[in-house]
Amino acid sequence: MAMTTATATTPSPTLPSEPEPEPHLRESSTIPNHTPISPKPLPDLLSTYSLSTYNCHICFSPPTNATMTPCGHVACGPCLFTVVKTALRWETMMMGGAI
Repeated sequence: MAMTTATATTPSPTLPSEPEPEPHLRESSTIPNHTPISPKPLPDLLSTYSLSTYNCHICFSPPTNATMTPCGHVACGPCLFTVVKTALRWETMMMGGAI
């Protein structure tokens, strides 16, 4: 004779399929449709801003061999090189070194 054993099963808790909406959202289910706005194309920066509109911050002339510094200033390449070279010489002289 076979013994039968009964096993008790506990029901699993039921989870709501969707959370309840906030009270102020229940009343109105109409949401206006928003169509994305595509940005206007930017003008060609090269044609709008030519280097002749800038002045070198060192010699105050339109830059030759224009170079932009990390902070955004535009200067002539030779002017910028001269300033950096001079600043390094001054720093060396101020620290008591020889040129």
